[in-house]
Amino acid sequence: MAKKRQTRTQKAETPGLTARRFAADALLAILHKRRALEDVFEHGETGIHFRALDERDRALARMIVATALRRAGSLQAVLERFLQQGWPEDVRVHAILLAAAAQILLLEVADHATVDLSVDLANEIRNKRYAGLTNAVLRRTAAEGAAILATLDPEIDTPEWMRGRWRDAYGDEGLRARCLAHRVEPALDITAKENPQALADMLQGLLLPTGSVRVTGKGAVTQLPGYDDGDWWVQDAAAAIPAKLLGDIRG
Repeated sequence: MAKKRQTRTQKAETPGLTARRFAADALLAILHKRRALEDVFEHGETGIHFRALDERDRALARMIVATALRRAGSLQAVLERFLQQGWPEDVRVHAILLAAAAQILLLEVADHATVDLSVDLANEIRNKRYAGLTNAVLRRTAAEGAAILATLDPEIDTPEWMRGRWRDAYGDEGLRARCLAHRVEPALDITAKENPQALADMLQGLLLPTGSVRVTGKGAVTQLPGYDDGDWWVQDAAAAIPAKLLGDIRG
């Protein structure tokens, strides 16, 4: 019994495993338990687990979850090519595979590390056959998935009900443009307390003509330089314009 307990402890301490476990738990909660994205990160047991991660693992877990959700249609379509018997009954396998596919196909994560850690997660499920399934599917995803991904219509990543509304409102061309934009991580607009150019340089962002600073791909907002000191605040560039037009409104 002691030997088994030691093995579990060693696996829990494998670098990167905890972040992947949280990502799978988060996707499971969002896709199968109808929890909101930020609720998973901030509240309940999942929120406690997220805050317990170190800074690097929090950033990785958040990136995996956001990417998997943004490209869920494409990633699931790729995985389904290799699931000869369809999706397993245990929905946790779905979450593990989806998180892994996001890492292999869309994030700069080593394929072998993703496969090995995902197999470790699958081994935690009582049905041990899922480890072999996970290994086989992800190895094929690493070898053949990119070519399949390149052939998929970008509309697949937008829910059908939303595509219908966009098509009615904007036509086929407008729908396609919005589906393409929907797949990209949105930019973050920031208003500086003072010296927006210096802030843009520090964050490697773009200083807009209106004075807002636009940054992309920087991870969690709370981890950006200057956040804790209140040197800037998040504000959409369009929302910042009225404040500039009104001038000093103190008092």
